Amino acid sequence: PGVTTYTATKPQVIEIADGALAGKKAVSFGTVGTACDMKFAAVQVIKTAFFVVDLDQAQYAFLLGGPKDGVGTAPRNYGFHRGTGGSYRYNKTITDVQYWNDGIAVSAPSTDLIPTGYQLITWDWPSNSAQVLHMGSDREISGRIGGKRLCEVVAFSRNLTEDERCAVEGYLKAKWYGTMSQETATFAMRVNKFGKPQVHFDASEASSFHYEVEGDETGTKVSKWDDLSGNDNYFFPYAAKSGNVSEIRYGTRGEVAGKPVFDSGAASSGIDLAIMRITNTRTVFMVAEIERSGSVFLLGDGSEYRFHRGSNGEWMYSNDNVYYAKYGKLWQNGKRIVAPLTEFMEPQGGLTVYAVTATANLQWNKLGQDRAINNRNGGKRVAELITFSREFTEAECAAMTELLKKKWRPTDAYVDSLIAAAPVHVDASSADNFNYTGDAITGWKNTGTGADLVKPTRLATTSVICQPGSYGFTNGVPAFIMGAEGSNIDMFFTRLTNIRAVFWAMDIQRDSHVFFLGDGTSELQSGSTYHFHRGYSGATVGCYAASNYGADGYRNGPIYCDDALVHDTFSERPPYGGTHVFDISSYQNLTACSLSADRTSNTSGVYRNGGRALSELIIFTSAVSGLTREAIRKRIEAKWTRSCGWAGVGDAEWGTGKYRVFDADAAVP
Repeated sequence: PGVTTYTATKPQVIEIADGALAGKKAVSFGTVGTACDMKFAAVQVIKTAFFVVDLDQAQYAFLLGGPKDGVGTAPRNYGFHRGTGGSYRYNKTITDVQYWNDGIAVSAPSTDLIPTGYQLITWDWPSNSAQVLHMGSDREISGRIGGKRLCEVVAFSRNLTEDERCAVEGYLKAKWYGTMSQETATFAMRVNKFGKPQVHFDASEASSFHYEVEGDETGTKVSKWDDLSGNDNYFFPYAAKSGNVSEIRYGTRGEVAGKPVFDSGAASSGIDLAIMRITNTRTVFMVAEIERSGSVFLLGDGSEYRFHRGSNGEWMYSNDNVYYAKYGKLWQNGKRIVAPLTEFMEPQGGLTVYAVTATANLQWNKLGQDRAINNRNGGKRVAELITFSREFTEAECAAMTELLKKKWRPTDAYVDSLIAAAPVHVDASSADNFNYTGDAITGWKNTGTGADLVKPTRLATTSVICQPGSYGFTNGVPAFIMGAEGSNIDMFFTRLTNIRAVFWAMDIQRDSHVFFLGDGTSELQSGSTYHFHRGYSGATVGCYAASNYGADGYRNGPIYCDDALVHDTFSERPPYGGTHVFDISSYQNLTACSLSADRTSNTSGVYRNGGRALSELIIFTSAVSGLTREAIRKRIEAKWTRSCGWAGVGDAEWGTGKYRVFDADAAVP
């Protein structure tokens, strides 16, 4: 306590009587003019400060005051205070100082007033620093002391990054107001840095859901979903048309990939939520899982503007085909959809972050339907929805998308259980995963739900024998070595006719006609049309295909190489040589039973085998896409990139192209 020349009144701890902080403690500095103050032991140099505080002065309420007593040379009255009329101030000017109230930027500090009541205030001075001594006064002037109740102050002698500021604000918000977890509050503060949203619905906030539905004995039917933006919006069940009758159909709060969502049931369930019409939306972010490839509405409206998935899986957000993406830009998980008519959304199978920006005002009033058409409702699970009345830049869209991806990524436990349930999961991280006859590999242990992989006894009806591969390193990475191209090395697994997603880490040693997965109707006999391979001639050399040849190559779904979308499978040639991570999700069932052979004919079969080193392969028979797909891909990337610790073990020790079978190997870093 600072004993001034005016009074020796000391601050006191009080219990807050009412409001959002009722029952919590604060330090009261008495009424205005009491000269109640506190001092630091020495002058503090501060660049960023946070306060949870209640002020009752109309002006000159100092939160941090300068060290001088009103005379002498500068620095004099440096401090953070409430200026004339209750506006925001730092010192006597507002030059180069940034302010936030409850995480929202104060755009006009000289005219915007500090609200009354307990609030969260942030001040930051990027180019200079403040020298302060007093907690609540300016130069011990009596009229500027007292009149505040302080819950917490956090001050830094350096500027914080934007993410750090949001983290501190989120900590204070969660601690004192208690309406959100710290993680959610921090995210909300980060959203506020983009400007106040129109709506913000977040399924992770359980208290924002209401279940007051007559006759709902389970207490699970959602009757209202509160908007967290502070704009007093809310979703409520909308009457879907069933024949000539309008019927209220309620969704529930469910789970996708271990994360909470609003669940609108199966496709065509008629479940939808409505809101008072919003007419000036320019930017939309939605985290959702879409159940089907056909027409599914993300946001609907009775007019021509809405955001939905077309009947063939393409993007659109207007009334009919002529308005595809006419007014803005579209992204999926941070990847720009350049050609909405031909670049389809990913198949169902995980939460996905959708982003739309528009150059004209768009309007909507329903979460999931178009003009109360029953068969366009349902079929989605929504985790979060945020809209803004301004058009975001691409950089802002990217930043927001990354925040949402981090927040809604699937839990590790969910990814573990998903991989464990895959029919095929083989891993070359240890020699113990292989079966040997001498040094020759005759089997590969499958940690999935299917049988182990084995060496086939022959290629086809001829007497050509498949040779065993070896275990070693390629480019410093452990792998099952399938020898040089044409070496006739392969592994066979139980035939799968319903493959929907495949992930693999592989070093491909040639540019054309390399089969990742091949097929045959029996033990590598007369094959079918579906497999995963690298193109073989003309313009398709080195390109990707997920079917037989030609037009079938890309129809089955998007393909990624090292997290980069391969937009055009017949012109883009992803790298070969070195270990890369590949994955594909398919819209339809694909078939395979072999790691590398194509229908294993006597001539083509030998030519198309060999020439690769496979480190890991996971095959799913259910769709895997969205953030779940990214999580699996990143897990494989982290495991098999050279930076993880494998570097220097392979080529550096054994020489290029020379491999050795190890009896034991180090654990995966």
